[in-house]
Amino acid sequence: LALEGLKRRTSLRYGPTTMAVASEGVEAACGRNNLTFVDLIRPFCRLRSLNAPVRTVGDQAYRLQDLSIKVFHPATMYQPERDASDAHLAAIFRGDGGADAAAAAYVRGEAHASQTS
Repeated sequence: LALEGLKRRTSLRYGPTTMAVASEGVEAACGRNNLTFVDLIRPFCRLRSLNAPVRTVGDQAYRLQDLSIKVFHPATMYQPERDASDAHLAAIFRGDGGADAAAAAYVRGEAHASQTS
């Protein structure tokens, strides 16, 4: 049960992120309903029960069951500085990142006590 929760949190937080760029005409049409193009397509970005075959770079096959794609407007996209990214990852793998620490332990192959019993 704990592993399923970890998988769900990980997929929601670390799924693919995309930038949706729409023409001025599309944004104007969406704006008439107090929406943006991103608001319009966001409900369709949670795909469930895909059962799609996928191969990793290492040629390992598995089936993709669920996929959440995060969609953002270009004005809200940014890339953090490399030093900030390195510090964030280092904190996660040191174990002082809360829920991220559990994910890092899982990636390192360290079983959590509640998962082994």
